[in-house]
Amino acid sequence: MQEEWRPVVGHEGQYEVSDLGNVRSVDRVRGFPAHTTRAGVYRSAGTRALKGKALKPGPMASGHLSVAIGKGNSRLVHQLVMEAFVGPCPEGQEVLHRNGVSGDNRRDNLRYGTRAENLRADVHHGKRLVTVEQIRHLRRVYATLPRGEKKVLAKKLGISASHAGNIAIGRDYKEVV
Repeated sequence: MQEEWRPVVGHEGQYEVSDLGNVRSVDRVRGFPAHTTRAGVYRSAGTRALKGKALKPGPMASGHLSVAIGKGNSRLVHQLVMEAFVGPCPEGQEVLHRNGVSGDNRRDNLRYGTRAENLRADVHHGKRLVTVEQIRHLRRVYATLPRGEKKVLAKKLGISASHAGNIAIGRDYKEVV
C-alpha cells in the first residue's frame, strides 16, 4: 500500500500530511521584498525556490508528536491527520488513538471521540490510574468525609491526598462531569 498525502488544512500548497502520520513541506516558490542588507547593499525584490522536506516531529510530555508549521505555529500531528483525511473535529470531541500509543499517528489508528472515552481508553491501556467512574464517586463523597477518611479514599485510588482534593474541587479532570 502506498502512502497517501493530502494538504494540511489551512496551509494548502505549503505542507502535506500522510495517512501514515508523516508531515512534509512541499516544493514552492517564495517571494521576498526589496531590502537593504546589513552591508548596505540594495537587493531587489524577487523569488526563491524552496525545496520541500520531511518535517521532524518533536515529542511532547504526553507522548504526542508535534511539528512546526510555519514560524511559531506548533501543531499536533494526530490533529493534522484527522483534519486532512476525515474533516474538522466535531464540537465536544477530540482525537483518540485506538491502540493507546500517543505517537502512533496512522490514520487507521485515529478516530474522533469524547474526552470521557479518551479517559476510559487511557485506563484500559494502563496510562491512567483513576477511572471516570472513580472520579465521579470521589466528587460525590469527598466533601462529606472527615480528613482521615479522605486520605484513606485517596490511598485506595492509588493517588495522593492533594490530587484527590484537586479532583474533588474540579481543578483536575475538569472535563469529567
